[in-house]
Amino acid sequence: MSEKRTIRIGLLGFGVVGQGVWKNIEKNRIALEYRLGAQLDITEVVVKNLGREREVVIPPKSISDDARRVVDNPDIDIVCELMGGKGEALELTRRALEQGKIVVTANKALICEHGEELFEIARQKGGHYFYEASVADGIPIIKTIREALVANRFKLIFGILNGTSNYILTRMEREGLSFEATLGDARKLGYVEADEALDLDGIDAAHKAVILAYLAHGKWVRLDEIICEGIREITGEDIEIAAQLGYKIKLLAVIARDFEANKLSVRLHPALISKKEVIAGVDEVYNGVSVTGDVVGTTVL
Repeated sequence: MSEKRTIRIGLLGFGVVGQGVWKNIEKNRIALEYRLGAQLDITEVVVKNLGREREVVIPPKSISDDARRVVDNPDIDIVCELMGGKGEALELTRRALEQGKIVVTANKALICEHGEELFEIARQKGGHYFYEASVADGIPIIKTIREALVANRFKLIFGILNGTSNYILTRMEREGLSFEATLGDARKLGYVEADEALDLDGIDAAHKAVILAYLAHGKWVRLDEIICEGIREITGEDIEIAAQLGYKIKLLAVIARDFEANKLSVRLHPALISKKEVIAGVDEVYNGVSVTGDVVGTTVL
């Protein structure tokens, strides 16, 4: 029997997400390697502070504070960009793709604003840019649109794409809490981004909506071209009146295509949704997406 090949991984960033990637690879290593037919080796990990104590202990030979050297390491097959932001992360992603490497990311802001350029570099240089985790957390919506539903034209895609705002609206509805009180609880639980506008003003979900619009329709829409409204103005009275009418208030991303008029609409705002709709039942920090295609009809993930 031939010896399994080794896939060497470089992690750029070792915060909450980076450590989570490490832990899950170690926890499920046997199953992952069996399914892949290869051994996984986290060869190098890039951190900001070499001397900082961490919950996960990194072997000294694997830790580095030089991200460019790790990206340029010819032994690294897969670069996981887990730094976030659009500055250094953009430079390093370009650098890796220029070398024809595989880059994996959950950086929806980077993809939203620079995806067109980065995908083109990957195509030209023979690399790959994978970003399933950038939209809807663990829901495989990107793979579903690209592969399972590839034969469809998509008239409507809508859903809940931000768990923090959904948590706040759920608590306001169930417990009659004010927006401010629920936001305070969300902060304590660590649900709210350091830049709260990403969650509360809909920016995070808007980034994801732009990515879905590109996947479904092949068109990049700029953030300043879409309606984007958050949840700060939603009151308990709004939620109560909606409930009396048989509706819930959810922060929805909506990607609608009028094929006859050849018009694409992308928007993100609070909306009334009938309690009979599956998406209306998606509560707490969870996401949910409804996809309507001309071949299979409506699929809800």
